[in-house]
Amino acid sequence: MATQHLSTCRFCPAFCGMALEVEGAKVVSVRGDREHPISRGYLCPKGRSAWEFHDHPDRLDYPMVDGGKSDWDATLDDLAARMTSIISRDGPEAIGYYTASGGAYDSAGRSTIGAFFRKLGSSQRYSAVTVDCAPAIRATQIVTGHAEITPEFHPDEQAPRLFLTIGSNPVVSHSQMGMILGDPVRWFRDYQEQGGEIWVVDPRHTETARFADHHLSIRPGTDAYLLAYLARELLVEGADPVEVERHVAAQDVARLRKELAPFGLELVAQRTGLDPQQITGLLAAIRRCGKVAITLGTGLNFTPGALLTQLLRWVIIVITGSVDREGGMWVNAGWYNPLEQRETWSAVAAPPKSPLSRPDLPKWLGEVPCGAMVDEIESGNLKALFINGGSPLTAFPQPDRMLAALRSLEVLAVIDVMSNELTEIATHVLPVAAMFERTDMVGGWSQHMGYAPQVVPLGADRRKTWWMLAQLGRRLGLDVLDGIDPDTAGDDDVLKHFAVTGRRPPEELIAAGPRGFVLPRSYGWVHDRVLPEGKWQIAPETLFDRLRGLLEPSGEQRRLSLVSGRDLHNHNRIPYGRYGYGRLKSEQDVATVGIHPDDAAERNLGAGDLVTVTGDEGSVTAKLRIDGTLSLGTLHLTHGWIGRNVCQLVSPEIDPQTGQPVMMSAIPVEIAAAT
Repeated sequence: MATQHLSTCRFCPAFCGMALEVEGAKVVSVRGDREHPISRGYLCPKGRSAWEFHDHPDRLDYPMVDGGKSDWDATLDDLAARMTSIISRDGPEAIGYYTASGGAYDSAGRSTIGAFFRKLGSSQRYSAVTVDCAPAIRATQIVTGHAEITPEFHPDEQAPRLFLTIGSNPVVSHSQMGMILGDPVRWFRDYQEQGGEIWVVDPRHTETARFADHHLSIRPGTDAYLLAYLARELLVEGADPVEVERHVAAQDVARLRKELAPFGLELVAQRTGLDPQQITGLLAAIRRCGKVAITLGTGLNFTPGALLTQLLRWVIIVITGSVDREGGMWVNAGWYNPLEQRETWSAVAAPPKSPLSRPDLPKWLGEVPCGAMVDEIESGNLKALFINGGSPLTAFPQPDRMLAALRSLEVLAVIDVMSNELTEIATHVLPVAAMFERTDMVGGWSQHMGYAPQVVPLGADRRKTWWMLAQLGRRLGLDVLDGIDPDTAGDDDVLKHFAVTGRRPPEELIAAGPRGFVLPRSYGWVHDRVLPEGKWQIAPETLFDRLRGLLEPSGEQRRLSLVSGRDLHNHNRIPYGRYGYGRLKSEQDVATVGIHPDDAAERNLGAGDLVTVTGDEGSVTAKLRIDGTLSLGTLHLTHGWIGRNVCQLVSPEIDPQTGQPVMMSAIPVEIAAAT
């Protein structure tokens, strides 16, 4: 007989509410929870098909060692023995881990793997932060002195009346720094009915642009020009005089006026490809609304000018009084360690350390930049690597070089729910629980926090991530969970341990269930407690250095620009087409190259043609898709696929200030019929 359960989707940090139907040990249907305070019954195609994900034939069912089936005792014994040998010879720094989105939403597992490596004594920690969002975090750190200060936007009556989103498509990708949103279409419509305006800046007429009041089809990679012009003009008219006088140093304002002076309308229109009336229309809208919410998505973070654009975004929201003020963007204070309650915010001065193989890439946020991973392996500094729910082969530059490096490791331990390109080469495969097989505390990164209990038993011979790391730690003489016995403990014991510093006692969150709590919005505490001497640092030297680079001659626009993106019906990295996962498509169907009709006609190319896209670093071959949503001169290819891998085109050049590849979108390319 079927039973009903409430749960939470953990495919992305939107954490939409779910209503599940369970028969025996299986989830047989999933729909949105209409009473959830944020998602309000919405669930994207990935979430609605999550029950099939659990029964996918490519699920990992048992641990493996060197390609052969094993059991847990033998697997962990062997892994511990190899790690002990490496540590005795090379020290704990020779062992590292990488966590990406597949492991990020396993709340107990994510916390345990961090504790494991701290107690092991290794700082070889990598995450997707330096793959897709480092420019945003670095800009925040520069302006406020701290990386945790994230301005948030939610399209409701408390928000600014103008929302500007650049290089993001929240209708498809529901999570980005500054806005995490379930049920985006209905929220946007409600916002517009309340008088809010939505402006989208993107080379594509995206799904979000269809619902927007205005769409500016900008030339890829030129967003910084647009924001430089807006900042210049707002300093003349449109700035909040109280905010600027009290919380921005006078010399910073003077310097900004001087350095932004060259970014006039004619130059900006020429470089961006935008109609001057569109640009001045956006400026007029900001002046009319007074405050503005600006979010910059992954598409922007992938571009060469990402850090500069993020800094200019800060300039605009600061001088208009649009951050940490009522009627503007608020700063998410979080759940686990409430920021507005922190007693001291003094910056700790410590010389940055760099990985031995890349002295040009200092560690930050307690991590090694992902761009250094392949060098650390090739140099012999990294001998063992745990990969938790991600794939450097589809996220990092030079995937062929990365594949060879991963194959050379003494230990490659892959923690995942599904067999993939990494499990085929791993020394140790550790099959982990999927979302309905574990309990999580979900949220805290957005304005909602909830508790999602396990609803079905662990299938086959899978285990929880926290359990396998605690058991491995025991074999290495590490008390990973501070006295919690992995033989007798459950998910709640581990979650309570890591959530003890939370905004409310863990027991209250557990009692609240998946619908949980909506976190409070508080204003003013960043001004009062966080800012160095009460001033925003919106005039750093790196902003001016990069602004001057924009003034160099652009040359004639000859090459096409390739931008990458996501598909609403697919979860990156997993080619569901092998199983007919709901309505999800295969890689061959989804990973097609989009091109504007006029660009295709000019090159005598047609829909369905096999084409090769070639950049300075490599090439990708795929079928052609005629796409009228693209601006002229722009190509589009979804990322996250192993066969048609955007990373084949990505330069290995790393921005030393962010640790992220310089150019992962707006890539100069040529296209031709495949030979």
